[in-house]
Amino acid sequence: MIDKANWSPRKFRWLYAATIAFLIVLFAFLLIYFDIIKTINLRVVYIPFVFIGLMLFTKDFAKAHKDDIPFRTAFVNCFRTGVYTCILLFPVFLTVLIIGLPELNMLDEFGRFDEEKFQMGFLISMLVEIFASVSITSFVSAFIPGMIKKKN
Repeated sequence: MIDKANWSPRKFRWLYAATIAFLIVLFAFLLIYFDIIKTINLRVVYIPFVFIGLMLFTKDFAKAHKDDIPFRTAFVNCFRTGVYTCILLFPVFLTVLIIGLPELNMLDEFGRFDEEKFQMGFLISMLVEIFASVSITSFVSAFIPGMIKKKN
């Protein structure tokens, strides 16, 4: 259907990063909107999507390229895809901070965060968790090209 053999690594990375970020935002919104999970439990959404998305990226990238992909190249490409995902998710975090919090009654009358309802550290910890997930998944999925080439 799509001739991915002629795609550059940059095109692969941005396509998968945009897809991962879109799915994270979509599923997080749906789960929060329908009151299935609370905001504090968003790691249930973004950690699996980052893990599965980066694994699929590495598998697809290895299948599309006929030559052997060394561990370091696979790791760098996977890590860059994760960083691009973080870059695409950063405006979502800013939007939640700037627009979403006053609408959600998470600010007090002086414009400060109401510490009973929301903590600023939560969003910072989310970014750190996503970055840690990207790092760990990049290391693990860098082994995939070698496994795929041995299988063929």
